[in-house]
Amino acid sequence: MGKPNLDELIKISRAVFKDIERAISKQDRTLGNDAIKKLQLILGTAVQLEELTYDEVEIVFPKNTFCFSGIFAFGSREDCSTAVTARGGTFVNNVSSKVDYLVVGGIPSPEWAYGNYGHKIDRALELRKKGLRPAIISESHWRESLDRGEF
Repeated sequence: MGKPNLDELIKISRAVFKDIERAISKQDRTLGNDAIKKLQLILGTAVQLEELTYDEVEIVFPKNTFCFSGIFAFGSREDCSTAVTARGGTFVNNVSSKVDYLVVGGIPSPEWAYGNYGHKIDRALELRKKGLRPAIISESHWRESLDRGEF
């Protein structure tokens, strides 16, 4: 298990900066505002990310179930679920012992009730204490698996 670090924050920030560049080139104010909000969340919560420890497991997409928590530099939850289903995985909205992977967005949600994380992560941690799944993985680890084409 590994903690998110400065390198992970930098990767996520770079993705947000690319969104800002696209917004400028397309003169899309909405895209630009969304990217700036994400960047503000990164800057405001970088210390909080250090509190959660992630699993460094091999991610297998086919026949596995994924749930997402937080805000993703990758895109919307719909974008994330599409990437999973395109690789043979399943997407669900709620954490249960049937979920194989809880993917935590690199940009923490401002609604997270527990300061460092929200109900989905809290539920996953409860299940883990009982020896059950899911694995809790970072957005960057998930994205690397997507990029490697692991199916």
